[in-house]
Formats: sequence, structure tokens, C-alpha cells
Amino acid sequence: MKTKLNSVLLALALICTASTADAQLGKLFKKKGKKDDKKDEVVEKPREYSAHHKANMGKVVFYNTVLGKGSSGDSETGVITERTLASDDKPFYFRAYFEKSYSKSCEGCDGMDIKYTLGGVSLTTKEVRKMIPAYYGRMASAMSFYDYDNTALGIPLSCGAGKYVNNYTLQEDTYRILLSKVKDQLKPGATLKLKVEVMATKGDEVGATLASGEIDLKVTDGSNYAQSKNCRCAKQGMSDEKIEKAVAEAFEFQFNDVTKVHKVVLNGRDLEVNGDSRGMYANIIYQRNDGIFLQIKRWIYFKKNGDGYSDKATIGKHVYYIPVSPTCAF
Repeated sequence: MKTKLNSVLLALALICTASTADAQLGKLFKKKGKKDDKKDEVVEKPREYSAHHKANMGKVVFYNTVLGKGSSGDSETGVITERTLASDDKPFYFRAYFEKSYSKSCEGCDGMDIKYTLGGVSLTTKEVRKMIPAYYGRMASAMSFYDYDNTALGIPLSCGAGKYVNNYTLQEDTYRILLSKVKDQLKPGATLKLKVEVMATKGDEVGATLASGEIDLKVTDGSNYAQSKNCRCAKQGMSDEKIEKAVAEAFEFQFNDVTKVHKVVLNGRDLEVNGDSRGMYANIIYQRNDGIFLQIKRWIYFKKNGDGYSDKATIGKHVYYIPVSPTCAF
């Protein structure tokens, strides 16, 4: 009986020892696993934001100075809460400050979109891409600035470049096209609130709003200043009603997508003789059939006619064209 009891006790001891060994082995494997996990784990260094970025996290801030490519040097210098539309000669930019990049703001987010709202009418950059696919479908943001980790975005609304040639940007043009859509509200003395929202997107859907902000746009009698950064016309070289009228008539005749030419700014001080014609560059502000106001720079000329030159103008080579505020036309 005693021998049988000892055998039972020995068996129990072996079972307990085995259980303890298994438990210790399990702990060893767990510890080893943790060690390997830590070895393979990539620890992402947290983004260090400037004090200005932290203070404006989730906001769109407007400036009347040219912004740098990165947001680290931003400050309160140049921050504005109102702007006079197309009358002053200062640039007009905004910077959007994010807490995290668009790809980390929502699951599946793969891009960004900007929504502008003015006078109760909204327009997004994606809508403009679809509206004019031949031009904006593949266009990059040539004059827009993204921080290296996509935690801030800088956009010119009236860029600070001295002249506007081949520097088009979808984001700036979307704002300008929106102005055409509220042209009846752009009367001297009016103040309209511009709201800008920067959104993370999943394909064509909005995933999250990264930043938003508002600014007052004031319209004055000076909002038709053709040489402002919003209208982008060159300095007027000469004024000649007869030539300006001939250019307007020629432009409306040569191109089908023109409702009306509103203004012609002659760039030269005199017509230049060039072979069998004489001409100069001119800025032409006109309205398209879809209601959008544009400014285009072209060579205009008058052909040789006997001993003199024709009274009828011809529209020549194209330099650039951009959407502009309807106020530029009046």
C-alpha cells in the first residue's frame, strides 16, 4: 500500500515538474518573442511642430506675404483677416496646418481636395479638374507648397510672382473661377466671406476635414485695377480706342467661345513693324460662354494693305491665359 502511495506521489511530482517546466519554457518563448518584436519594430519619431503651427492646428491662415516652401518659418507676420479684392498689389496666400497627414487622418485616405465657398456658392479643385479635363486633368500643383510629411499645405490665391507666365496652379485657378460664379455679388461696397476647407479624400469621397478658415473679401471701386496681382495685366503702354475696338471685334470674330470682350490693355507704346504687318502684345479680358472671366495675352497685329495697313486687327500668337475676377473686366 505504501509502495503504491509512493508511486502515486512520484507521478504527481513528475506532472507538477513537467507543468512548471512547460510554464517556464512558455515564458522563455514569450520573452524571446517580445525581444524579437522590439528588435524589428520601427519607432516613428514624432513630428516636432513650430509654436505657430501648434497654435493654428486644424486652421487655414491667410497671408499677404509670399510663403516659404515649408511651414517651419511661418509666424504672425503677414497674417490677415480681410482683403480688398483685386485692388492692392500684395500677394494673397494661405497655409493649412494639420495635426497629421491626410493618409493618417482616416483609413483609406489617398489624397487631398480643397473646397472654396464664397457668397453661398462652393467649388472644389476636383470639380474643376472634371469641368476642364483637357487642361486640368493632369496638371500638377506647380506653385503650391507641401511640407515633407504632408502636415501643412501652402497655396497662392494671388501669387507673388512679378508676372504670370506658364505658372498655372489648379488651386489658384479654382478660387478665380469661383469669383466668376458669384459675379453678381461683386459690387463696390460689398463684403463676402471666403471659406477654405482642406479635406482628406478616399477616391472621390471626403474622408476628413484637415483644416478650415475664413476671410472677408471687400469689393471697392478700385477692384477693377487691371495691373493688380488678381488681374495680371501688363502696364498700359498706350491708349487708343480705335485699336482697342478693332482688337475686341477681331477676338470675338476669331474665337467661338467668347461672349464678350470687356477690356483691352495695349502693352506697347507704338505698333511695331514686323514684315508685312505691324503690331504689339495686348492683354484681353473677356467672358467665355460658360460665364468664366479670363485674361489672355496675345500678339495683335494689322496686315499690310496697299500703301498702308488694314483697319481690321488680327489676333496672333498666344502667350498665356488665366481665370480672373469679374471685377477686372469693368
